[in-house]
Amino acid sequence: MKGRRRRSGERRPRGPVARSLREVVADVAEDVLELTAKEDHRDDDGDGDDRDDEGVLHETLAVVVTEEAQNVQSNPPFPRDSPHDCAAAPHGATSGKAVLPRAGEPAPGTGAAPARSVGELRIGTSGYVYPHWKGRFYPRSLPQREWLGHYARYFDTVELNNPFYRQPERAQFERWRRAVPDDFRYAVKLNRFITHIKRLKVGADSVERSYGTLGGLGPKAAVVLVQLPPRMKFDADRLIAFLKLVSRRRRRHAIEPRDSSWLTDDALEVLRRRGVALCLIDTPHWPSRVATTADFVYLRFHGPGEKYASAYTDAMLRTWAERIREWRRQGLDVFAYFNNDEGGHAPRDALRLRDLAS
Repeated sequence: MKGRRRRSGERRPRGPVARSLREVVADVAEDVLELTAKEDHRDDDGDGDDRDDEGVLHETLAVVVTEEAQNVQSNPPFPRDSPHDCAAAPHGATSGKAVLPRAGEPAPGTGAAPARSVGELRIGTSGYVYPHWKGRFYPRSLPQREWLGHYARYFDTVELNNPFYRQPERAQFERWRRAVPDDFRYAVKLNRFITHIKRLKVGADSVERSYGTLGGLGPKAAVVLVQLPPRMKFDADRLIAFLKLVSRRRRRHAIEPRDSSWLTDDALEVLRRRGVALCLIDTPHWPSRVATTADFVYLRFHGPGEKYASAYTDAMLRTWAERIREWRRQGLDVFAYFNNDEGGHAPRDALRLRDLAS
């Protein structure tokens, strides 16, 4: 018996594999291309070589489609969570300074940490290579190769954005390590291939490419920031699988979601059981929630008004300073980074908050 003839303009029926692939491709394309218009595209190593987002999309889309096809066909289950698995073991320091694990050293135990007198406070900016800071923060005559050294005279931490856009070689991380004092600490924004293209569903090779190279920072690597795409919903199984995969790296992790599904009590409990910090963001443009889920607090200030281009008032900063003092009294370390770089607001606001919170 002949099958039903399709009417003109009617699409050919497609199975679950094709539907899944279309959704994956659409989501990846939207999230990656949107970065060109909305996110802080920085060249932190100062080499002027930022690959554009369309190039990254073209290079990776075929890989994503192939892997997703295999995943849909085989439909492997995500491993279930275990209370003993975590992305970063608690740091059992007994002094005000955080004990940061060195590459190759065993991490502190996962038991309850001894009481600490006061948490560590580090405040800086998100990125440091901004030509529009010349004459505002950097002396006009200062060569760009000396900017990091100048920055380190005023701050003891910086959030590296460059690894998010283009994964640096280990040699570049080693140069960053040598360029700053021994007590300086870096936060590293995880590469977007893992966060925005693969959406945390990665293998050991991808983890090694990112974590293996950032190992060049040695003990100066303090936190790995995992910024998620705006349309990524909370998925406990996917998150747990990722955290298990990176757990042996013994790094502190902070997750910055852009979707409110990550802010529920259930989602926060998943983070809390694994010692992963919810990144607290200050901006009217994305949802946030003031909640602590780890032995440290991670803050990002995107600007109280226009994204990346608005300054904070003293009243706003005093509110955060009070919170920071309370967290430190509880023994929590605090890392805070200002992302409102336009107009030179970030370094001014960072220095002011440090004065108020100290």
